[in-house]
Amino acid sequence: MLIFSSLRMCGRYSTAKIPKKQFEEKLKVKLEGYSPSFNACPGMAHPVISSNGDMTKTSNMIWGLIPQWSKVHNPKIKPINARSETLFQKPTFKNLIKRKRCLIPASGYYEWQSSEKGKIPHFIYALDESPLAFGGLYDTWNEGQENSIHSYAIVTKTASQPIHFIHDRMPVIVPEQYWMDWLNPRLSSDSVNQIIKNSMNHFSFHPVSNMVNSPRNDSPTLVDPI
Repeated sequence: MLIFSSLRMCGRYSTAKIPKKQFEEKLKVKLEGYSPSFNACPGMAHPVISSNGDMTKTSNMIWGLIPQWSKVHNPKIKPINARSETLFQKPTFKNLIKRKRCLIPASGYYEWQSSEKGKIPHFIYALDESPLAFGGLYDTWNEGQENSIHSYAIVTKTASQPIHFIHDRMPVIVPEQYWMDWLNPRLSSDSVNQIIKNSMNHFSFHPVSNMVNSPRNDSPTLVDPI
């Protein structure tokens, strides 16, 4: 049985209504070759933007990090989230946060609020419905070989006050003016932490149908308010 370790946060999001032109013009990259989804799930490939300092590119990567040093291509635990507070200490993340940061384009994400009646899913998105860019980390297992695997995890932080009642954690959402900086592998650790500190904190949100609970469901109705 595979375990996608989420650290109690962000296990679903939407790539269905990403304004590709905005990413392409800002980052000078083509955002194409992926299947938009209203229910992007762990274990599946989604669009990720990365840079080696000289070239920015879009790749389809598996959500659920497989570290380069893993002895197997399919480890039992694959982190889908990485806590920002311990990025520079955790062995799995401390080298990646310094040189392998990425952006994950999204139109919004889902989070579940605990209640007496059970878990209530909410769709959370930008106030002006502009695109979101989650800060992420990526790695390549068996790099340079035919069976190499590119994978990623989403960086998380304490949820901002307006949405804290839904859940106590949220993705680090990099503001557009910092997109290029976040991708720069030569950025200092202090600057990385400053971007995390200044990440987006104000959102719109509404409850949605329990249909989003199943990875098999993927339609525009998933983001409709109820």
